[in-house]
Amino acid sequence: MGLGHWNRRRDSQSSGRTMESSSTQSAAADADLARLIAYLYRRGELHMSSSNEDDGSEDEYMKDFQMPFSVPPAAANIDTSAMDASELKQEMLNDSWALKFSGTGPTPKSSVSHLLLQREHGSIDRRNFQRAIWRSASDCYIPNKYELKERFHNKVFCGTYSQSGDIFLSACQDRQIRIYDTSNGGFRKFNSIHALDVGWSVLDTSFSPDSRYLVYSSWSDYLHLCDVHGQQRVHQSLPLIPNSQHGFCIFSVVFSQDSREILGGANDRCLYVYDLERKERTLCVEAHEDDVNAVSFADESSQILFSGSDDGLCKIWDRRTLQESDPHHVGILAGHLDGITFIDSRGDGRYLLSNCKDQSIKLWDMRHLSSKKAQDETKQCVARQNWDYRWQQVPRKG
Repeated sequence: MGLGHWNRRRDSQSSGRTMESSSTQSAAADADLARLIAYLYRRGELHMSSSNEDDGSEDEYMKDFQMPFSVPPAAANIDTSAMDASELKQEMLNDSWALKFSGTGPTPKSSVSHLLLQREHGSIDRRNFQRAIWRSASDCYIPNKYELKERFHNKVFCGTYSQSGDIFLSACQDRQIRIYDTSNGGFRKFNSIHALDVGWSVLDTSFSPDSRYLVYSSWSDYLHLCDVHGQQRVHQSLPLIPNSQHGFCIFSVVFSQDSREILGGANDRCLYVYDLERKERTLCVEAHEDDVNAVSFADESSQILFSGSDDGLCKIWDRRTLQESDPHHVGILAGHLDGITFIDSRGDGRYLLSNCKDQSIKLWDMRHLSSKKAQDETKQCVARQNWDYRWQQVPRKG
């Protein structure tokens, strides 16, 4: 009886180990399948369809392929000494009048009426308000509430203001680009454009600096140019002629400051420049090791370009030395833990902001480039990430 009991126990343990091994292998296989599906889905080579696209069934379906993700670590003690010593901070303090406050003068929380009184008493050295003074006063009126303006039946992918802030557009999966007059605190729709050649959704939009035109991109080999007010009835297709045979899209698009060129970043790892006067693509260079999600011109000259990618790196390009046959960047900014989603240049050829899937925003000085070690460490961090914003919840800080 003792021997039989021992045999049954051994068989039970053996069976348990087999089931545990089988379960582990199954979990590993599911994770591999999820990564494969995520990769194909991101590349545009896999699309989920259902009988009713509006019932959210795709989101429910993709939940089956969610993978556990690691929460990006939160920095405990951030060293801001370099920022504190930079001329940018001094310039910002001067612009906000923060260096001009004294015991007898206005305080950072001075009301408009108090500032007017100080001006009348001569405490403010000029007869008219300086730009820095009204900036300080306007800080008291930063909006801290929202108001619902529009409600859509489809997912909204884009919301873009013109440089002046007087025009706003939205684009969602119903293929309609709605344009609103937001001048003088209003919000009035004055035009609606039916987007052409749309795959999945309009992915990005950009206003020309003079607010006369807009460009939009989608899963298509073309960019599309439209006049904002609809008076000229312009709706042109701009061929990019990519090398990719299928599943091509431009994730990020932006006008040059002179409105002559359009810069785009694509899922084929390339940067594209389209010349509106010559009506042709004038540049296509392989820029990154993964999707290019963000692009920007550094300044008004349009010679320096910024690009950000899912490889976690922000690269700097000088068009005066850039060759399609042998492209070389002039610098790299590394430090994010995941793919870069947005870049915004200050327009002075020095500073830029980057937004990342690691839930951080970084301010960069392009005069201080990253070392090879920093670049390698960034690539290693990005390779360990498995969070996908399209069907996973945003990681929360630990």
